[in-house]
Order: sequence, then structure tokens, then C-alpha cells
Amino acid sequence: MYNAVVKTKDESLSYQQVAVSYAAHNALTWLFHGARWSPYVDNALKTIQTAILASGDAVNINEAGTAGQNAANEIFASRSTDGLDDFVDYTFGPEISGVYQLTLSGYGLPPDGPQIPYVKLFSNSKLASSYLAPLPPSVNDSSYESYVTYSKVIGFANSTTRTPDQTDIALFWREGAPR
Repeated sequence: MYNAVVKTKDESLSYQQVAVSYAAHNALTWLFHGARWSPYVDNALKTIQTAILASGDAVNINEAGTAGQNAANEIFASRSTDGLDDFVDYTFGPEISGVYQLTLSGYGLPPDGPQIPYVKLFSNSKLASSYLAPLPPSVNDSSYESYVTYSKVIGFANSTTRTPDQTDIALFWREGAPR
């Protein structure tokens, strides 16, 4: 989006807003291609365009949209070798305590993004795996059961203790799954 702003800095505010909107739309569509969020992203672009056009400023939507798309394409090109699109098959571990297993409510799908640990971050040359969270407690640890219980309580489909933010985070990471 920054590139769209910089490239259209000499244009009207409405023109810039359309360019940034298209850049954001294309970036989100590229990042979550094939996901259930696409209709929401498309509708958001239409809503923003309508509001911009209602402001009364004359703006060439096609030209401004192309400027935004070009800015997004520059980002895609710069990320073309980061490994995000190098999808790998997820391999389930042995069926023992402490190793992830497909859950009944998992829609029969493996976890999303098994390639993420191998992605080079755009801000530096480190792999995403350089920023791993600490490991959970061992199954022999006295705190293990409390972690399992907590996961079950907030992970239950109709959980009454999970916060809206926790639900949004879970949906974000499971963005490709049916609702």
C-alpha cells in the first residue's frame, strides 16, 4: 500500500485512495487466494470505491486502479522468492500424546501453512522458524494437563470462554476451512 501512496503522491486524494484500495485488494487476494475471504475482500473494494466516488471528486477509477495494481505487483515480485508459495505436504506425527492429530472438527483438512517455517521474512533474511514460540510442556510435566484443558475449553466449537479476539485469530489461521 505504501508503494501505491508514493507512486500517486502528486494525484488527488480520491485517486490515491482508489490506488491504495486496489493495492490492498490485490495483496489480500494474492495472500489468501482461493480462501473463503475473497467475497469479503471484493465487497470491501466495491464499498470503498462507492464512498470515494460519492465524495464528488472526479477520478479515473481504471487509471487509479491500475496504479494500485502495479504497486501490488511490485510487492509480489519482491516476495517471489521468499518461499510463501512453496507449499509442502503436512505429515502427521505418530499417534501419541503431545503430537498433533486431526480433530473431529478439523473438517478432514491438515493444518494450514506447513511451509511457513521455511518462509524468508521480507523485513530480513531470517527464516520464520527463527521466531518460534517456546515448546509446550512435556506430557510428563505437572502443568501439561492444565494446558490441555485450556486448549479444550477455548477450542470447543461453542466455547463460552473464548474471547472474540481468540475466535478471530483462530479463523485467520484456519482461513481456508469451511465454517
